[in-house]
Amino acid sequence: MAVTVASHIIAFPKAGHAADEYEDASALAAQGWPVRAAVTDGATESAFAGSWARTVATAYVNHADAMADREAWLGACRSAWAARMSQPDASLPWYAAAKAEEGAHAAFLGSSLRADGAYTAHAVGDCCLLHLHDGALHRAWPIADPAAFTHHPALLSSRPDAAMPDVQTTAGQAKPGDQLWLATDAVAAYLLRPQRAAALARTRPEEREAILRAAQANGELRNDDSTLLTLSFSADA
Repeated sequence: MAVTVASHIIAFPKAGHAADEYEDASALAAQGWPVRAAVTDGATESAFAGSWARTVATAYVNHADAMADREAWLGACRSAWAARMSQPDASLPWYAAAKAEEGAHAAFLGSSLRADGAYTAHAVGDCCLLHLHDGALHRAWPIADPAAFTHHPALLSSRPDAAMPDVQTTAGQAKPGDQLWLATDAVAAYLLRPQRAAALARTRPEEREAILRAAQANGELRNDDSTLLTLSFSADA
């Protein structure tokens, strides 16, 4: 049986912030199998968090064996980010370089989906994977309780002297018709409330950003950078 994956990405900043102030990131490698996807959430309190988040997400999807040697993978992320930060930028104030030396931090979630529907996922912090089956939330990982999100999640650090945090790992099986959603914390907390994921699943992908932005505006979705990357796993007709 031939199968395909359709993807869709929603990404927008905190209300009242410009697009270039968005500090989440997402990345996708969908040319052949396995399909690899990642979302990352840059910690706002650290400088250049968005740049670090993009570095981590891109490095995960570009390296199929990223989690085989996690220390080496994180070292490569740090080297790439340091090289980027070393490029002079006359537009930056003098203290920006000092802030960069303090390091940037990000929560991370990556998932790899095979053609037979088997998937693995890896996480540091509070980005979440939601597995939907028959239009309803089948599983949420690594957090399943919308009240369990904290202001101090585990984070990947760009600093070369920072320890590698524990990487949580899971595996699952998707069936044709299932969806895997990768969400940063604000969107995940919103979708984990009763029936929210199922309600969003009933809408067309292109309608979902407006729904999430409206939820942010009315306070149902916490005012934070918001990212949702969806993978729809289906059998070819």
